[in-house]
Amino acid sequence: MKSLSFAIVLTLMMAIGTGSGAAGPLRNSGVSLPAPGTMERRAILDDLRYWVRTHLGLKVRFVVRHLKVKSGWAWVVTEPQSPDGTQRYEPLSALLKKGKNCWAVVAVPSGECAAADDPERACRQSEHEFIRAVTGAPLFVPVEIFR
Repeated sequence: MKSLSFAIVLTLMMAIGTGSGAAGPLRNSGVSLPAPGTMERRAILDDLRYWVRTHLGLKVRFVVRHLKVKSGWAWVVTEPQSPDGTQRYEPLSALLKKGKNCWAVVAVPSGECAAADDPERACRQSEHEFIRAVTGAPLFVPVEIFR
């Protein structure tokens, strides 16, 4: 089965986790964690599934490790697998933006760090560079969705 070879392993984000793990808005931050089964979570993951099918030719379901939303931006860290769960693929992370009627994938960071001498360190460094790039002008993605 094809591999999601370009997906980045976001070790630092997975180590930090998703906070309390509770769904809904985080106190005073404007960040929400869409719960399983909610329309917002389904819309985000459906768009990401469409992106994977279109760009990689794979039908997948996601094990979600991180999903936060703020100000029309979403950051998701997943472990894709085949619909029947028998095939597992490399972790996939994506930045999405909410449009008028749907969510759209804006960026899927590259996983090129895996070939480095110290892949874990290289991935953390690559992750920090990606976050710095998207939280500044012109996108101004809220940094809270990455924590």
